[in-house]
Amino acid sequence: RDWSSDVCSSDLGWRTAALPASAALFNGGRRVMTEVSDFSQKMGGQAPASLAAMQATAAWQAAWGVTDFTLYYRIADRSRDEYRAYCDYVGRLNAALKPARWTPETLLYYPVYDLWSEYKPVAEPLSLGSQSPRAQRIVQSFEWLGGALQRRQIPFALVDHERLAGAKAEGASLRCGDHVFKAVALPAGVELPQAADAALRQFAANGGCVLRDDPALRTGWSAATDKLRPAPLAPGAEEIALGRFHREDREVLLLVNLSQKPYEGTLAVAGGAWRRMDPASGAIEAAPAAEGKLAVSLAPRQALIYTGAPGR
Repeated sequence: RDWSSDVCSSDLGWRTAALPASAALFNGGRRVMTEVSDFSQKMGGQAPASLAAMQATAAWQAAWGVTDFTLYYRIADRSRDEYRAYCDYVGRLNAALKPARWTPETLLYYPVYDLWSEYKPVAEPLSLGSQSPRAQRIVQSFEWLGGALQRRQIPFALVDHERLAGAKAEGASLRCGDHVFKAVALPAGVELPQAADAALRQFAANGGCVLRDDPALRTGWSAATDKLRPAPLAPGAEEIALGRFHREDREVLLLVNLSQKPYEGTLAVAGGAWRRMDPASGAIEAAPAAEGKLAVSLAPRQALIYTGAPGR
């Protein structure tokens, strides 16, 4: 489907990409496949997705680590030039990002361990409302945290109790296999198994950041996520997506404006020389960082790739 119109207005869209992207990350893979179309929009009486919406959808998925795009857009709905422009766009995204490593620095705990014991079989179609109050609280908190992290441009991977049990605290960082994380977010009401709890306690004792959601104490998206790390964009913009990667000792950032409004602001980065690439045109130019900030100007539905200096 064309996610670009509602991925930030819904707290559910991120799960579609986060699950396979996290599985690939922790199993040593890089390729993540998507199937995408504008079928739901057309069934709802809307016009076929525009080229800009198609490109924004592809960029949002690329920010989550997607590399392989299987399309179900109807061929007759667009011109040959539009399809060529779309394929050039995806080709440029992959040329820059496919050889790179997806490197989120935050983990969101996937509460399957708790939900196993809470599951209540029902005769009617399964819904959250048919489950226990504890299960409802955990699921709602999990979805809220994922939405908050996405809206605040904090890339994250999902981690379950088994993977967390094998994690090792290294100072104020947490190593899961070949990947290092700086923060962990826990949904409200979860109870970690002993091994996972011990790993997380050691991480916290070393100064690592652990956020336990409490719906009663929420005051907004930013108040929760700023405890994990400050939002990199100023001013904040909920419909901007950020993907974080590393390639050949360089940090690579993908910014995507999913809204139909332009954005002007700054992006906090490490210092040094940065370059900016537009996947729509292929244009590459210098993007100097002043006092650790890049000037950002995004047209509606536009995406830009920023590449830092080596060693960042």
